[in-house]
Amino acid sequence: MSPTRRSGDKRRAIFDAAEKAFGADGYAATTMDKIAVDAGISKGSIYNYFRSKQDLFMELFTQSISGDEAQIDMLVKEPIPAGQKLQRLLDIWFKSFEHYQKIGALFLEYWATAAREHREGGLAATFQQMYARWRQRIAAIITQGVDSGEFRRELDTQWVVSAIMAMLDGLVIQAIVGMGLRVDEDFLSAMKQGVIASLTGKAHQDSPP
Repeated sequence: MSPTRRSGDKRRAIFDAAEKAFGADGYAATTMDKIAVDAGISKGSIYNYFRSKQDLFMELFTQSISGDEAQIDMLVKEPIPAGQKLQRLLDIWFKSFEHYQKIGALFLEYWATAAREHREGGLAATFQQMYARWRQRIAAIITQGVDSGEFRRELDTQWVVSAIMAMLDGLVIQAIVGMGLRVDEDFLSAMKQGVIASLTGKAHQDSPP
């Protein structure tokens, strides 16, 4: 096995062990020693890959959303109507919904740790940058729809973006803490129709995939 392959395997083992440890014990209680033991490597070896526990924590969070971000970046550039783009964006979010539930404790730990930091701290900065990227993507779709006449011209783009992001965040958190919310295909369909109707001012059927 090549050194690069071995390095990749160790990195993956560290990620897997860290995700379980952070999710089960929280950020503060998790130690690099425990992660090393669970990953089957020495504590010193972890520092060949990550400078600190916070560095590992931040990269684990970034990795958990990178796939969705890449998909949305490609979606924004597609030559299709804005309404169809927005519905596909909601489809991508829906496909990740179970993933966010599965790592629910870890997801909430990201938020709690970032909230405890100074707003210019590492995790807070990571969140700020992530949200800025998502705002830009959704804003590009809304702007396209307004400019093409597909969406109502009087829409305030930034308000719409904030409302959509707040809705999606709220749904994930409600599901994680067990508020009795059931996000299934029927819920997704109703949500897409509701969002599009609010932007166009009329009922809108799901666009074909």
